[in-house]
Parts: sequence; C-alpha cells; structure tokens
Amino acid sequence: AWSHRWGKLSRMPPQNLAPNGLLERTQWDFFWVPPDVKTIERPELAYLSCPRDRHYLNMVTRTRATGAELPALVAEVTAAHQGRRSRWLVPPTFDTEPLERALSAGGYFPDDNYRVSVLGCEDALPRATPEGIEVLAVHDLETLEASFEVSCAAFGDPGPRTSEQPERDLKMCSGPGARVVRIIARDQESRAPLGCGNMTFFEGLSFGLLWGGGTLPAARGRGIYRAVLQARVEAARRAGLRAVGLFANEQTSSPIVAHLGFEQHGRATYWERPA
Repeated sequence: AWSHRWGKLSRMPPQNLAPNGLLERTQWDFFWVPPDVKTIERPELAYLSCPRDRHYLNMVTRTRATGAELPALVAEVTAAHQGRRSRWLVPPTFDTEPLERALSAGGYFPDDNYRVSVLGCEDALPRATPEGIEVLAVHDLETLEASFEVSCAAFGDPGPRTSEQPERDLKMCSGPGARVVRIIARDQESRAPLGCGNMTFFEGLSFGLLWGGGTLPAARGRGIYRAVLQARVEAARRAGLRAVGLFANEQTSSPIVAHLGFEQHGRATYWERPA
C-alpha cells in the first residue's frame, strides 16, 4: 500500500512531504498561467489575479498567517479580485478554523469538498481497454480541440479562450520540456471524442497531478474514465515519478478513484466569493 511506503520515501529529500502537503505544493507552481494573469507570491500568501472572470485565474493557493493577519489578507485578495469570482484553497495542512472565519466574514462560502487521493506509480490499476475505443495523447491542434470539447461537456464551458491559448496549451503538452500530458479517448470508427484527462509533471516532487478527467454522459459506464486514468499513470511511470494524485471531488471522482485503489487522505475545500 502507498501509505506503507510513504514513511521511508518521505525521508528521501527533496520528496519529504506527506500526501496532504504534496498536493498543496503542486498548487504553488504558476508556470502555466496565461500572459494576462498577475501572480502574487509571498511566504504568507500566493494568488492569481486576472481581468477575465474565471475563478481558476483569480484564486488563492497558499495561506500561511496568524489569525490576526488573516482579515487584511482577505481584504487584499477581495480588492485584487474586485468584480470577478474569487476562489480560495483551504487545504488540510494547518488549523483552518481561523482562515475559515476570516473568509466567511469576507463574503466567501465553502464549495464542494475534495479528498487528497494518491496512488503509487508501482501500484497497478485494473486494466481495461473498452471495445471500440482508442486512447491517445494529445499531439496536435485537432486532438487538443477534441479534448477541450469533452472538457466543456463534462465540466461546463469556461468561456472564450484567448487567441493564443490553443498554441500555448499545445506547447505545454507536446513541445520540448513539456510538463503536461493530455489524454483523450475517442470512438475508433467515428473518431468522436468521448473522454479526456490531464496530468502535470512535478519532477522536483516526483509527482504527477491529475486534473480535468471526465467522460461524456452518453459514454459513461464503459470503462473510459479508467482507461484514460491508466494512460496517465503509465506516462508518470515512464517519466520516473513515484506517485500520482488529485484533489478528488467527494461527490464525483473521489468514489471512483478510491474504488481503483487510490488512498484517500485529508479533506480540502475551495471557498468562493461571487463576482
């Protein structure tokens, strides 16, 4: 089991983080942000600010402060995100009660809960290749658009993209030094996209962050989610990573990945404030 190996591995620098801290640390790397996003990074606070009303581009990912300091930090972020939806990650790595009080007083409310879910790359997933389905990595603009189509259907349309975003996204998953893997599943005959899933490499953490895994409603129940997940785990294994994981929504993905062998750890919550 992954938890049995974690103790020994965690003493091997630089991978010296327990699962809760490991997942949180992946949120501190802003290499992926578009040019119109401002990054603010201090020991006590890290967040993004963008003029576009996208909560994932107006988000706080690190908070380290005493209770007395928190109201001022909440006020700072509120001003920076004025007129846009704002999101604040509250992870299971410290006493969150003072932060939750400050967020509530500042007009934020808790959204869905997520579980820190981790799988060692040595741990095999139940293998299954759905009949009539091909699983492949995104490698050109056509397959990138197919992945985006599934993502919009599964999670909702995030809104208009900037003109340069497709090329930037493709470079991050197919260019030299690419840190992102994008996987799609599609019908072998029609080539219609049916499922997708992504992973970001964190070489310094020896970890792959899983995100954006979804299947079209009409294609569910055929093993597509598992096949796309398997492709990402195999990519992490080939890259020499020791584990993969995600913040798994307790209402959707958490039961699925737990069934597939992921170990579940702490509970993280995103607090949100309307525009």
